Amino acid sequence: MSAYLVINPLLLLFLVIAIGYLIGTIKIKGTGLGTAAVLFVGLAFGAANPEFNVPEIIFQIGIIFFVYTIGLTSGPAFFESFSKNGWRDIGFVMLMLILSTLITIIIYYLMGFDNASIVGIYSGSSTNTTALAGVIDMVNLRENGNPKAIHQLVVGYTFSYPMGVIGVMIAIKIMEKILKVDYNAEKIMLRKDYPLDENLTSRAIEITNPDIDGKQIRDIIKEHNWNIVFGRIDSKIHGTILSNFDIKLSLGDTVIVVGVEDELDQAEKILGTEAINSMVYDRKEYDIVRIFVSNPDVVGKELSSLGLHEKYHAVITRIRRGDIEMLARADTILEPGDRIRFVARRQDIKGIQNLFGDSYHASNKIDLFSLE
Repeated sequence: MSAYLVINPLLLLFLVIAIGYLIGTIKIKGTGLGTAAVLFVGLAFGAANPEFNVPEIIFQIGIIFFVYTIGLTSGPAFFESFSKNGWRDIGFVMLMLILSTLITIIIYYLMGFDNASIVGIYSGSSTNTTALAGVIDMVNLRENGNPKAIHQLVVGYTFSYPMGVIGVMIAIKIMEKILKVDYNAEKIMLRKDYPLDENLTSRAIEITNPDIDGKQIRDIIKEHNWNIVFGRIDSKIHGTILSNFDIKLSLGDTVIVVGVEDELDQAEKILGTEAINSMVYDRKEYDIVRIFVSNPDVVGKELSSLGLHEKYHAVITRIRRGDIEMLARADTILEPGDRIRFVARRQDIKGIQNLFGDSYHASNKIDLFSLE
């Protein structure tokens, strides 16, 4: 079997991927290796037989797609973070890089590693595969592909990468105990500023509080700092309408609000009482639809910049991004593959679908120009 894998490197590659993916799904107390398990399995196969190898073109293509896909998924959030706390984050990253560099230099002089090995150790300890690829590329250009240097780079990376993953996991668990981190409390505190996974639900509330009578939705949300979205309103004056920040609520109105349970409980205490209202199931004039974001013209833009309220009679209530469901807010930046849930008039649904694309096939196309 071992000899067969040596002469069939592609079979070896997919066998490592399959085993690694399977191991990565195993979780112990909620913690697992995820896709990093593929690398660990690869290291195990390499240690078992030094003749196991894959063509260099596979390595190059893997790095290209790794960097490309990371850029697509993390790029918008990365640049958005600069507007909020960019200098703080940059300062923290620079501090960590300087600290890890100093430690690497100390290890270099104390233990006598060669230059290539210590660079590989530095790349692996920070789990920076792209840095390793960059150094290998530099060696190929300046030293005509010095095989010894590349070998030492990879060996250093191979031995330090596992601790770069496992060491961080251990450190996080230790600091959780020392600092007594309460993730639920952190989540509640940060969910107004960051797109966190939330167990969203909806509730019909009848306005019975006289203090709310005549107030605009904008002022109510601002006064109580709620992290909720108003949907349809069964108004005593205007009938069933969609909400916007300028609408004034009146006694006897029934509103549909979307949010997490504790936020809705707070809103109900202020607004009135929970209502048993058929409006939740009424689809005669307004319908509830999910749309897939695939139009590159809206990707990377804030919801408020699309002018949705000016073009269509619709309200976006929530967005599902991967496995995360979050409230739709004015400053939410759309990403490829987002699934938005909105309430709109039936005659506006087609236009909104055209605006956002609503094509799963289109969202999976590779932009060859950006790849180049």
